[in-house]
Amino acid sequence: MSRRFAIPAVFALALVAPGLAHAEPTAAERYVVTRQTTFGVLGAWGVGSVGSGAALLLGGRTDFERGIGIQNLVWGAVDLAFAVAGEAQSRRSLFVGPDAKPWQDDRKSLAKAFWVNAILDVAYVLTGTLIWNLGGTDLVRGTGAGIALQGGFVFCFDSLSYMRLR
Repeated sequence: MSRRFAIPAVFALALVAPGLAHAEPTAAERYVVTRQTTFGVLGAWGVGSVGSGAALLLGGRTDFERGIGIQNLVWGAVDLAFAVAGEAQSRRSLFVGPDAKPWQDDRKSLAKAFWVNAILDVAYVLTGTLIWNLGGTDLVRGTGAGIALQGGFVFCFDSLSYMRLR
């Protein structure tokens, strides 16, 4: 090969070579991605809930709508806080340093937390449905509907997250 083509050839190889040597992600790397995706979904729900809650609270035409809005706003803010905390934990090194928690232990404890929360979520749905049906005013009934709606989401979220991590 002539010198004229040697430098461009080496440069081209340097650009292509990293793709050729791509290794499969480790189990720890897959766990971090799963964790980030999980908390990303929760964060997106939180943002949507806060937005819809504010819209219903400020622009709702009935007390029922405002009751749902209050619940969406509150639950959305809590979901968003958990998502930010979970994402921050994902970004911290779970695997480096003498005090680091091994990723397998972190996965097991997170799965257990989702399992416990899924059980509690059933109580939220049942309580919300009860308030929705037996509440005395439209605001109280809307509050119950909002609790049932948010509880239904977190039940699905927590159950699916548990199944992904176990």
